[in-house]
Amino acid sequence: MCCNSDLCNIGLACPAGKYGRTCMSSCRHCINRTCDSVSGACVNGCTAGWTGSNCAQPCAAGMFGSKCSFNCGHCNNGETCNSTDGTCTHGCSAGWTGSFCKQNCTSGKFGMRCGSDCGHCRDGMTCEFINGTCPNGCSPGWIGHVRVDILENPVLETVDIVKMGPLVILSMADAKVDVLRSG
Repeated sequence: MCCNSDLCNIGLACPAGKYGRTCMSSCRHCINRTCDSVSGACVNGCTAGWTGSNCAQPCAAGMFGSKCSFNCGHCNNGETCNSTDGTCTHGCSAGWTGSFCKQNCTSGKFGMRCGSDCGHCRDGMTCEFINGTCPNGCSPGWIGHVRVDILENPVLETVDIVKMGPLVILSMADAKVDVLRSG
């Protein structure tokens, strides 16, 4: 113990990194572990991920960094990022990439880890980067990732789409269907 009642009465300060009447409290999240020897207020501010005068409160959910001044990105399953460095422990949500999960997938890609290719969108449009839907629908002859060749005079009254494991089977009166693996 650095400060007994006699030392406190003569005005001796606590050693670096400690504060309080008996110098038993630590300046835990202060920059350079430097705080006021009486109140514990951090002289140089808080380390990344902490806030408050004594730097005892972690950043609010969705915030990180110095002074908790940065917004987290799009972490998987709605989790919050690491309050110190902003990384997402379990990766990014579908459609997002980068160290901080703040960049959307590049054009032509979508989904988890941007690992899926866009299908055949109408008018050469690219798909939506999160779930791969085409903003204006599919190009003629396509339903999702399935190529459909329509024969003469098609009857479009009945369309059956059956998904069996990784295969999608489309059945349409008077249509030739190529069965493709779903993406």
